[in-house]
Amino acid sequence: MGPIRGDVCVEAVTHADRTTLRLVDYCSGCGRIDSACDVVVHERLTADLPPGYDIELDARAYDTLCDVDCPAVCTPHTRECDIPAIDPAAYNRVSIDGEYVAAFGGGAPGMACASARP
Repeated sequence: MGPIRGDVCVEAVTHADRTTLRLVDYCSGCGRIDSACDVVVHERLTADLPPGYDIELDARAYDTLCDVDCPAVCTPHTRECDIPAIDPAAYNRVSIDGEYVAAFGGGAPGMACASARP
């Protein structure tokens, strides 16, 4: 079981009671199975950035020995991780397995994932 790494896009979708982070891996293999998606949200109270949250995502997947004919092509794969509702106007930073990947809200650029590899 290993962390999600590589060419991953994160998209935030706000609902009334939660925010969903969509992780899109543009080049997933057929032998990969989703595992845990743990999320820790910390309110950021520092003066160097606008108020908001640091969101730590620890998304995992299992790599299996595929016993069917797996083509050697990239297949887009999307998974969703829910976090508690946060202020959508706040400046929120997202890191995956300790690596900063994106920011959204509070004047940060939008986080829309393309349906195909950019």
